[in-house]
Amino acid sequence: KHIISSCAKNFNIKTGDLTGKSRKKELVEARHITAYLLLTEGNLPLEEVGRLLGGRDHTSIMHARDKITTDLQTFPQLSQVINQIKNSL
Repeated sequence: KHIISSCAKNFNIKTGDLTGKSRKKELVEARHITAYLLLTEGNLPLEEVGRLLGGRDHTSIMHARDKITTDLQTFPQLSQVINQIKNSL
């Protein structure tokens, strides 16, 4: 829960939006980063991360993890965003 609220605060959105059903681009990106951090920093299983993020399927969480892992190699500014969130935990 702390990771989710830290991500929401960093992206200036409500935690309800982060765990909601909306598929707006900025919310999806924030949700992907949140899922990635829950997996890597929280060491939670895929099913638990999916449940915390609004009852999403574990395959959606796998996609989010893989997308962020790929994007970290392509976009160096993404690692700054993730480190900023990690530092606020």
